[in-house]
Amino acid sequence: MCEALAIFFTLNFHFLPQTTAVRVPTASSPSELIEQVCKKSNDSNLCAQVLQSYPEASSATDIKSLAKAVLEIANKQSTTVGNLFTELRNNGTTNPSIKPSLDLCASQYNDAAVFFSPVGLGNVAKSLEVHSALDGSEGCQTELAAKGVNIESIAPEIQKWKELYEVSSSAILYAEDLFGGKAADGQDEF
Repeated sequence: MCEALAIFFTLNFHFLPQTTAVRVPTASSPSELIEQVCKKSNDSNLCAQVLQSYPEASSATDIKSLAKAVLEIANKQSTTVGNLFTELRNNGTTNPSIKPSLDLCASQYNDAAVFFSPVGLGNVAKSLEVHSALDGSEGCQTELAAKGVNIESIAPEIQKWKELYEVSSSAILYAEDLFGGKAADGQDEF
């Protein structure tokens, strides 16, 4: 019996999958990393400008720190836009007929803040979460257009949000290509 157990454990431990740690590639400079990430963007020049404008992103030398920085920035902008819609909705001079649209938009951007959380960074579902944030933003804009809502303070904040979405999406796609949806150590997050 003991001999059978010894053989069993020996064989199982011998044939267990071996994980090999892979070094996270680093760029030779932050500008090289930004260039690599922005190749995934629909507008590489805008992507580079946005990343260069945030010190926490422009100083990153590896994709993990860049992606985390960009997601945190997009998370903050999503919260800012969500709060703007809430403030507009609660403003005593706001037309009551557009308040449901403002509520919807506040909810969409607050959800986007959750999708942009760096928690789960490196998880294969992160790009889907980030894309869901775009779906919510587009749903908000469709609602505003359908109701004829045109508030000047909204457009620049949504534009800034869209730019951060594009950059976040590019960083996540670059990381997924680099790691195949897995972390350098084979775990679910990099």
